[in-house]
Amino acid sequence: MFDLGGSEVVLFTVMLWVLSAWVFYMIVKAAVRNGMLEADEIREGRRRRNSQRPYANLTHDEIKARIAEHEAREPDAR
Repeated sequence: MFDLGGSEVVLFTVMLWVLSAWVFYMIVKAAVRNGMLEADEIREGRRRRNSQRPYANLTHDEIKARIAEHEAREPDAR
């Protein structure tokens, strides 16, 4: 169907890689702009806390500790 030589295949491959890199860059740029990705938090290894869901990123031990604190304040809540 198409008679592609070696140079056309290389050119097409390079264009595909450039397009893929540009799309990846745009996705990361949008994530940073929307606050989904913050470079300094990633660099320092901190977990991001969502203000709308403050308990979403807690570990199992942190959740158990909060339940224990709550039960200690209100023992008859069960």
